[in-house]
Amino acid sequence: MPTNLLSEKGKDGRTVFHIAAVDGKIEIVKAIVEKDEKLVMIKSKSYSGCIPIMVAAEAGNKDVVNYLYPITISQEGNQKEGHNDEREKTKATILTSLIFGDFYRLALDLLKKCPHLLLTKDDFKLTAMEVLAMKHSAFQSSLPTKRIIATLGYSFLNSLPGCRYIYDEKLKHYGASKLVKEVWRVISQHDDLQSVKDVVVTAMFIATRNGIVEFIEECINNCPQLLMNKGDKYKSQTIFHYAISNRQEKIFGLIHHLGPLKHDLAMMKDASENCMSHLVATEIPIERLNQVPGAALQMQRELLWYKEVGSIMPSAHELFENKDQKTPRVLFTENHK
Repeated sequence: MPTNLLSEKGKDGRTVFHIAAVDGKIEIVKAIVEKDEKLVMIKSKSYSGCIPIMVAAEAGNKDVVNYLYPITISQEGNQKEGHNDEREKTKATILTSLIFGDFYRLALDLLKKCPHLLLTKDDFKLTAMEVLAMKHSAFQSSLPTKRIIATLGYSFLNSLPGCRYIYDEKLKHYGASKLVKEVWRVISQHDDLQSVKDVVVTAMFIATRNGIVEFIEECINNCPQLLMNKGDKYKSQTIFHYAISNRQEKIFGLIHHLGPLKHDLAMMKDASENCMSHLVATEIPIERLNQVPGAALQMQRELLWYKEVGSIMPSAHELFENKDQKTPRVLFTENHK
């Protein structure tokens, strides 16, 4: 096929290159690149303005992504046309696409080359930090419980496909762990944390909702001062208040490693003047409730939650009233009949 035809788009806005990239046709991809390396930067309207490596990454096509990555980064650096902001947005979208597709080694490489991309919004108005906070399946803390493993089946996990699955999962967790460490290292070296606080804190809340313990652990290790920030979009709660509301026990459990800061957090209230004891007394989200079978076990778990949160509260916490003039005990009774 002549080189000029390779850049032409069909009626649906797709190019031959994009079709080959999304289908994982590595030989076709190589043949196109050998014709003209500049085509790695061609955008497709049908794929929301994405370049080939982006659609290949989101489709999980490893061979195509690994092949295109160095060429794309090189060609992007050679780009002279276009506004600088648009070029930065394109690089940011490459980074978020790599994270979406679980290509953490390549994402880490790009982040080390361009650390400023971490908080740069991509073409879909997301930052790499926010996207990483959405990827709960990429972290060790998302590993299934024994009950779920039993459901998968002992014979499957010990078969060749099962062993391959375990290997791939461990490799993914390792890559995501290295990436999240680098993310927080970059944040910790920021000259003015206050100027990026909103984006960073939003990512912390997303990670808390998804139960990504490693994400919050690295925050504690690198920027513990951020833990005191309240989320404007999250009813002025801290991430530990939010963890209680979403019954993310592993995240909440990290509060015990904070020393005196734990007591300061325990005294904080949200926009409705709810303290932590009020939040644990509210009705549990249905998706978390259904993780425990049977009403009796669900109630038992809720009582354990109530006692656990109460253990870090001041002794008079059950007398605290919120804006509705209700104490934690009254709320618990109302919501757990």
